Amino acid sequence: MTDKIIDSVHWVLQQYKAIAIIVILLMVAFPLITTGVMWAERIGYFGNVYQVEHSVLQGLAAEQMDLSRQTLAVHHALMHEVITNQGLIKSGNYFQQRTCVNTANTAEEREKCLVRPLDLD
Repeated sequence: MTDKIIDSVHWVLQQYKAIAIIVILLMVAFPLITTGVMWAERIGYFGNVYQVEHSVLQGLAAEQMDLSRQTLAVHHALMHEVITNQGLIKSGNYFQQRTCVNTANTAEEREKCLVRPLDLD
């Protein structure tokens, strides 16, 4: 009977040693693992919500800037066309130009008609 008790105590001590070694290894490894995870998060290995949101907002801002530039370019082109047409109308050349374009027989003649006259007011 005492042999069984001694064997069971010996077995518990053996198990305790294995568990104690595992606990000590975890205690040593835990700071290293958490440091590695925090370092990986800091360098951006794990994409957090704020980084993803920031990149999405940067993309939207870039698209908005491109759209604004395109809109501004179209606006300037239209304003230039309006100013040019106003000058042609004031000088009377607009109607001559339109008549020339409408009566031209070839594309080369039409291009010659569309050349901006030098005598704008």
